[in-house]
Amino acid sequence: ASWCNGDCFWSSENGGECLPFGHSSTVDGRYNQIDPEITVPFPDRAHLGFSQCQMPTKDQFTMISTGDSKHQRAPKKKIAFLLMEYDNVTFPDVWSQYFRNVDSSNYVLYMHLQNRKIPETMDYHEFQSKHPNIFSFHKSMLNMTDNIRILRTRDDSSWGHLMPILLSFWREAVADNTIAGFIPLSGSCLPVKRFAHLSRRLVTDRAKKRANHSILNFSNEARTKASLWGYLTRHAVSEMIRFEGGDLGDKEFCPGAASEEVCPAQMVSRLGLPNQHGVITFDCWSLGTIQANYTANPEAINATKTQPCNFMSVDSTLMKRLVTSGAFFARKFEPNAFIQDMQIPVRAYIKSFLLNK
Repeated sequence: ASWCNGDCFWSSENGGECLPFGHSSTVDGRYNQIDPEITVPFPDRAHLGFSQCQMPTKDQFTMISTGDSKHQRAPKKKIAFLLMEYDNVTFPDVWSQYFRNVDSSNYVLYMHLQNRKIPETMDYHEFQSKHPNIFSFHKSMLNMTDNIRILRTRDDSSWGHLMPILLSFWREAVADNTIAGFIPLSGSCLPVKRFAHLSRRLVTDRAKKRANHSILNFSNEARTKASLWGYLTRHAVSEMIRFEGGDLGDKEFCPGAASEEVCPAQMVSRLGLPNQHGVITFDCWSLGTIQANYTANPEAINATKTQPCNFMSVDSTLMKRLVTSGAFFARKFEPNAFIQDMQIPVRAYIKSFLLNK
């Protein structure tokens, strides 16, 4: 099976019929209309399109119960994170501060290190025992190694085709039946909320409301493409890895500039999975939008590239906007990114924010 185009699905199993979004197929090939309650309408303030660059408000998520018991499971509380790096962790001191004092039963951190050629997936201590010379963490992260697992390097992945890494992450993490949801991050991401806030908003509050929607930053109203940096529920991931209509790791199955932006977005629609628009991780593909809307000092905003913006310097106004917004993370930041009007590194600002409750 393969996709037809951006407006509908094509399946070799149904003779090439183009199936509009908003429908799902049953095992016997018939199609059922998706319950409209599982797809939360776009908020009025949503800004769709290539540039993204949405600074969400704190109340960005409308919590609507999925109602149907098939979307409900025993309460889960753990979040599985995937941190994708090239050689080692870009901001080890920040992540150490982020996870400091977090109950180990509330998170697990998977890592994929593209240039390190990790031969097999294992926890960090086992990895260090078997492969002590491949790499080791900065000493600042030693307080969290019990919660870290290293993924086998996927040589069949690249920027623009990260689905093989996502599938490895999903298949490994979903085996832990305490996991509620899944969040991918890149090495250039920084947290702009404390873990306790994220856990409360994405797990605790939603469980009370019986809301089980995946949260994706969709780029169009058809919901055929979304930023990789979203939140998928356990139910959504379980359904995707059980999908037998094609290989989600095959770039030809999810064609486009970035399979990781196409496949999850289209699969939630195809499989009739609860979903809503939201910004888990802020990023921006328009430097002009940042300079015009999110800073008091446009000349302070400098980026090594702009699609997306890779910040070398920012100002305190932008940083304050980020930590008071509804986003939980922000990207992309250079390792030595600097806040010009405060004369401090961005990482120091984030660590101070995380430390001061």
